[in-house]
Amino acid sequence: MICDQPFFVHNGESPVYPVIISVPHAGRHYPQTIQQALRVPLYAVRALEDRYADALAQLCIAAGFPTIIAQVPRLMIDLNRAPDDHEYTHASHVTVQSHARPLNLRAMQGLGVVPTRLGHVGALWRDRPTLAVIQGLVKGYHTPYHEMLHTLLWRTRRKFGCAILLDLHSMPSLGHGPQLVFGDRQGESAGALIRRRALEAVSGSGFRVGLNTPYAGGYTLARHGQPAYNIHAVQIEVDRALYLDAQGAKPSSALPGLQELIHGVACALSDCAARFEWLSAAE
Repeated sequence: MICDQPFFVHNGESPVYPVIISVPHAGRHYPQTIQQALRVPLYAVRALEDRYADALAQLCIAAGFPTIIAQVPRLMIDLNRAPDDHEYTHASHVTVQSHARPLNLRAMQGLGVVPTRLGHVGALWRDRPTLAVIQGLVKGYHTPYHEMLHTLLWRTRRKFGCAILLDLHSMPSLGHGPQLVFGDRQGESAGALIRRRALEAVSGSGFRVGLNTPYAGGYTLARHGQPAYNIHAVQIEVDRALYLDAQGAKPSSALPGLQELIHGVACALSDCAARFEWLSAAE
């Protein structure tokens, strides 16, 4: 095991809010064995991290929102990719056309469920991860994380009649583009009211806000967002420059303000869930 504790869950046993927060990409513990297996220096792969995105959720945790935070680094397993999203799957489908699904360009470029390449550095590992290694990582980290997230969402759904997932990420600066990007897979993972309330929650922040471009949401939203069952999932990407220092190495003095912003989004979605419960009762 890379991490003794694959993830931490806060406030999960008896949820007091209908909003669950997930942070899948903030893991930053790299055991020596992992560093030795890399072909490139560790600093070269830090770009894979949503660095200190877990810190953005701390005010929500203190307020009692159920939160799941992955500890395993994205370098080892990307929890926002499908478990079969890797080069071996796609290679086998090339030869068995009758069972083929569309090739995923991201996985073919080395950014599947286990990253193997980065554009600016090339191959990441001295030895390419075998299929057995990838399957072991999926079994040890990916499956338990999503099973726990499923449990949290349905536990919340049973208690409140509605559950909303806020999947929390950070992104590199997009120049003059948005500084906050919400995603709901073009409306597939969340109802329109959820999307509208999320956008309204940050409308007075002064930040540039985008919707579904360039980030519409990945595997987590596709798997867990089920609006037909009143389980909604929204992703938020936060420009790292808003809360990290100039080197992108550690949180800056602006972090508390961003923590308040994320808490405000969670509260707005929680209020929205009450509205959904009322609508369901009226039907």
